Amino acid sequence: MFKKIGLIGGLIVAAAVLLSACAAQVSAANAPNSTPEETVEAFYGWYFDYIGDFESGEFRNPMVDGVYHDSEYLTARFVTQVDELIASFEFGAYDPFLCAQAIPESLSVADAEIDGSYASVTVTSSFPNHRMLLLLVEEEGRWLIDDIQCQP
Repeated sequence: MFKKIGLIGGLIVAAAVLLSACAAQVSAANAPNSTPEETVEAFYGWYFDYIGDFESGEFRNPMVDGVYHDSEYLTARFVTQVDELIASFEFGAYDPFLCAQAIPESLSVADAEIDGSYASVTVTSSFPNHRMLLLLVEEEGRWLIDDIQCQP
């Protein structure tokens, strides 16, 4: 009987440690004092994870599903701006988070330029000559994406 209790107790402790490590990893990127680059990387990590794999059929559209509304990396103002942009699309559209109609294979995040509670981060994709300027604002010790500007 003591062996069963010991085994169950060990499994509970292991599960608790694993869950707390996962929770710490998920929230670490947007914890107070995180950098603008960490916020941008965390956002796009979350975004690409949500999208899934188009070729395998495990594809989801974050704009159609509206999951960006719940993103911890975006300001409420920017979410409203994206909603208005998507509502204005008539025929053909693009992804305002990627500044593209297709999904790039990779993104590269440059060092941030910080001015007080504002920051800008340039992101380049695997598409030729494709880049975006992300504007961030620091709110309550956290950097949040406040705008994404598609660059020519």
